[in-house]
Amino acid sequence: MIAAAVLAILGGCASTTDWGAANAQRKQLLLIDAQTVEDRALTDYLKQNDQATLERTLVIGGTSFDRMMRILQRLINESGAYRADAPHWDWKMVLISRPEINLTCAPGGRITIFTGMIDRLGLSDAEIAAVLAHELAHALREHRRENISGRIAANAVVSAAVTSRRASVRVHQPLFNDDAPVVNSPLQEREADMMGLDLLARAGFDPQAALGFWRKLGQAGDNPHVTNFYQLHAHLDASEHMAMLTEAMPGVASLYEAAAGGSGAIDSVH
Repeated sequence: MIAAAVLAILGGCASTTDWGAANAQRKQLLLIDAQTVEDRALTDYLKQNDQATLERTLVIGGTSFDRMMRILQRLINESGAYRADAPHWDWKMVLISRPEINLTCAPGGRITIFTGMIDRLGLSDAEIAAVLAHELAHALREHRRENISGRIAANAVVSAAVTSRRASVRVHQPLFNDDAPVVNSPLQEREADMMGLDLLARAGFDPQAALGFWRKLGQAGDNPHVTNFYQLHAHLDASEHMAMLTEAMPGVASLYEAAAGGSGAIDSVH
């Protein structure tokens, strides 16, 4: 029974993205269908927005919103380098007027930007694009789906072991615990850094801005408003992200030069 469970798990391995300049072709464990994960993410997204509406903190228009949309659209335009379907996703974005330093991209392309991320860190357009690209990469690689699949796999093996031994032990871990926090692994964070940097360069934003973002985030220190962002990112500190990005900079230089036409960053949506 254990062997059968392991074989079933191995049969669920695939890659969610094409090769791309960041070489993101690692096989992933995918035991739950993408639509189920996306539907749950949309439900949570709508609940969040309903609550923000009640609190009068939801922002869906205005100067700041339009600025974020312009930046986001440039990245979406380049997402086809990893997935042919990605530019056609039902992308959605909201701003929430709260001091929290956080930005998320849920499965299926549902983006939430807390104004504290922009205002408290004083981010430039390119630095905003850097953190957006990092979060888009998590969604493009379906890291949440992969993490949920890992929980399912672990539960399946434990259940098979218990059953094969005819034990009376009760397995309490649910197959799909919607409320449990999902923390990205260091490997997933590296993928998001590499893919995000690639997207940044393709969209004509200066890749060095990725270092600027993490530097400013690191300078925020123990600010309680930044806690949520760090909690979901494998507990890597800013310096670790910066080290990975610095190493990868030469690999995206030609992409940036091509996108910028040799004259610096692109200023308009292309």
